[in-house]
Amino acid sequence: MLAGGGRRSSYDLRRARITGALEASAPCVITALSNSSQGAVHDLVTHVRHAASVDVLRPSAP
Repeated sequence: MLAGGGRRSSYDLRRARITGALEASAPCVITALSNSSQGAVHDLVTHVRHAASVDVLRPSAP
């Protein structure tokens, strides 16, 4: 929740979704950079796009 108890803006939600997608993509980033192949970079872009499209804001398990 934001200061003052307000709701999260769409910008905050989008930023959290993209941040989560990038964090989930870290192994692909390492592979793409170490392989330096066009296929690995394509896989990275595909993975980030997919991760950004899913709900990364769901509550984590206890």
